[in-house]
Amino acid sequence: MLAKKGVDAQGIVFLVGLSLLLAFNQIVIKVTNQGFQPVFAAGIRSLGGLLLVWVWMRWRGIPICLTRRVLLPGLGLGLLFSFDHDAVFLGMGLGGVNALGLPSEQIDNVENAVEFIHELRQSENLAALEIGRNIVVIGGGMTAVDASVQAKLLGAEHVHLVYRRGRAQMNASLYEQDLAATKGVNIIANAEPVAVHGNGAVREVEFAYTRSSEKGLERTGETFRLAADQVFKAIGQTLHDAPADLTLEGRKIAVSQNGQTSHPKVWAGGDCAAGGDDLTVTAVAQGRDAAESIHQTLMG
Repeated sequence: MLAKKGVDAQGIVFLVGLSLLLAFNQIVIKVTNQGFQPVFAAGIRSLGGLLLVWVWMRWRGIPICLTRRVLLPGLGLGLLFSFDHDAVFLGMGLGGVNALGLPSEQIDNVENAVEFIHELRQSENLAALEIGRNIVVIGGGMTAVDASVQAKLLGAEHVHLVYRRGRAQMNASLYEQDLAATKGVNIIANAEPVAVHGNGAVREVEFAYTRSSEKGLERTGETFRLAADQVFKAIGQTLHDAPADLTLEGRKIAVSQNGQTSHPKVWAGGDCAAGGDDLTVTAVAQGRDAAESIHQTLMG
């Protein structure tokens, strides 16, 4: 075979084509995934790779010969890998939304803001999404602001974003707060929900004014009500389906400085791990630190 000093047009086409195919594969998985585990997605990719190899071998006229010398060791290594791992890294997201803690919040049209945003992002026809006339969003983070702005853009007449502390304590940036205000969102600070009123479906939300004191957040004794035919909860997310044998800190997995959990073979990082800022760059750094710790642990 002649050696090549450069990549010719055919090689470039194959490289670009395979890269696009892999990218499309990931897009399809993200669009169509309805809760399947990553192992399932990896299995689908493996089957697709096996099919491509088989087609290429048939095209090149290479016989497929699975002798005992090749087949048995391959199956053995695959089973060994599936049964045991020397280290596991958990990078799970937060799938649940914190409850308001009110007995009446289970009535109709009291929804999670995360699910509303997810449905909005996946919809091919925004006009088909149902939105009420009077919307109340409870929370002070980016999800709350996003849900408020999107509700207004979808045609809601009145959108109120209510947060229990002052605007300076909101997790949403001042820029995002101002952006929401320019879109017509009414931001109400220092108020927390005390009751959801309605007969089968929400009709009003009752709030109590709050103030900060040396003892923490306390109610002033004054209350008010907002008309609402749809309420979105955005008061923080919580971890679902955490492994039972891992120690939790608050509602997240407790980790050491290098990301190791209470289990000696399990590390965690990102949203599911306690501590750290809620930023993508922080999650990336936690993954790097955990990888270095895993390497040092395995190398002894």
